[in-house]
Order: sequence, then C-alpha cells, then structure tokens
Amino acid sequence: MPTNPSVTPSQPAPRAGYAYFTSGDVTPVRPLLSKIGSQAVILLISDEGGDFGQLILKIGNKPEIGLKTGQIIFLPPGIPYCLNSTGRSTYLACHFNLSSSALQQIDLHALHALLPTPPAVYACPACLPVRSPLRELQQTLMCYLTDGLCTGRIHRLKAHELFYVLRHYYTPAEQAMLFSPIAGNNLALRQLVINHLTDYPSIDEWARLTGLSPDSFKRAFIKEFGMPVHRWLNARKFDNLYHDLRHSSVTAAELARRYHFATIAYLSTFCRKMSGCTPSDIRNLG
Repeated sequence: MPTNPSVTPSQPAPRAGYAYFTSGDVTPVRPLLSKIGSQAVILLISDEGGDFGQLILKIGNKPEIGLKTGQIIFLPPGIPYCLNSTGRSTYLACHFNLSSSALQQIDLHALHALLPTPPAVYACPACLPVRSPLRELQQTLMCYLTDGLCTGRIHRLKAHELFYVLRHYYTPAEQAMLFSPIAGNNLALRQLVINHLTDYPSIDEWARLTGLSPDSFKRAFIKEFGMPVHRWLNARKFDNLYHDLRHSSVTAAELARRYHFATIAYLSTFCRKMSGCTPSDIRNLG
C-alpha cells in the first residue's frame, strides 16, 4: 500500500462523463435550488428581457451574495445553493460531472499554479462577465431548449463549445478564479474527495478509496486542501445539512440517516456545535 501522500490515489472505476443544459426563470416564489450531489453547474444569468430585480445567492449557511445579470458563475459538485430574485431573471445552466470530456479542455492543474492558496470548494464563487461569444451560445441554446430541439448530441456539442469559449475568451487568471474549487495540485485526490463528498465516508473509508493508509490520506488531504480532513468535511456536511433544513421538509430522523448520525440527538449536537442552533432553530429561521 502506498504511503507517500503525494502519490496519485488509486481511484475506483471512473464515472461516465456527461454534460447537459437546462434553462428557466428565477422569481420570488420560484428560486433555483441545488440538488446536492456530484454534479457541477455553470450558471449564465441573462441580461436580456425580464424584470430582473435583485439576484441573491445563498450557499449553505454562508452570508448571502448579491449577483448581477450578464454574469457567469461556477458552482462545484456537492455545493448547496439557493438562487433567488426579487424580480424575474432568466438563466442557462450547464450541468456536468468532473469526468466530462468537455471539462478536459480546461487545464485545472495549470490553473492551480495561478492561485495564491489552496482553493476552498465552498468559497465565495467568482463571477465573470458573459462576453459576446458566450452570449451568442447562451441565446442559441435557450432557443433550442424552448423549442425542444436539444438532442443528446446537441447537448454534448454545445458543452464542448461552452468550455472552448471559456478557454479562449477568458484569461488564465479568470479561468483560475472561476474554476478554483476544482483546480488542484493533486487533481486525482481533489476530484475523488469532491465526487464522494456527499457519501460522508469515514477516514478509513477515504483511505480505502484512495489506496493510502489513514495517516497518509490525512497528510495528503492537508497538503491539497489546506486544513485537517475532519474540519473541512464537517464544514461541508453542515453546509449541506443547513440547506436541507432550510429548503426541505425532510424529517430529523431522515436527515440523521442521510448524514450518518446514529441518533437525532447526535444530529442536534452537531448543529449546536457548528452554529449554536438546534435543527428546529435553523428550520424556523425567518
């Protein structure tokens, strides 16, 4: 078994790559909510038509982020988000996993070298302007989606075109800011952790997934993510739990099972430790 924390993890069989598009409107009564899992999303917020109002992005229990129309935002896998608007805003979303061949056009290892510190998966997302080639792609895709013309082949071709535009019409520094949550020095480890984040494995299970000893995994994790594994994973778990408490009616018993707590009491203790609030307090926030 390898013990060098700089080695590449021996990953499970890779997940099949995919990418597809959706579009819609965000209104005060119809926010855009994430489905927590191993899917990444690129959001393009339209600046044409509609009564935009104010766009607000909420990620887990983090402070709200004000957004503008005509922007592109990247939300990595496992991120719990809620996008709301005081008016009506239109978006185009590209959903993909980290095995997508379209994403392979972006050199995430090279972009990592442009970042000053280890990127945090749940940091405040970078927002970039939607430039002319991207706006044209957005308009075309939204027409195709509205008219029911997006076949599987169109989804694949347009996903490749999207990443092609991002690579060639945005500077490396801009790409690094946009994709910082998934850029890394040890990409195999970073992407494996992100892909399995919402499975909430134990340290021993993480070690088996990576082919490292538990101690070697912990050292490799700190080197890649910049903090101890338990601290990082507990923060991610609480973000997702907070999102479920705020935006779903799932019972405490089901949440305890979903987040691998032995009892509801342990779930409540975790919430109080992370935020000072009980699950009921979080659910009843105004």
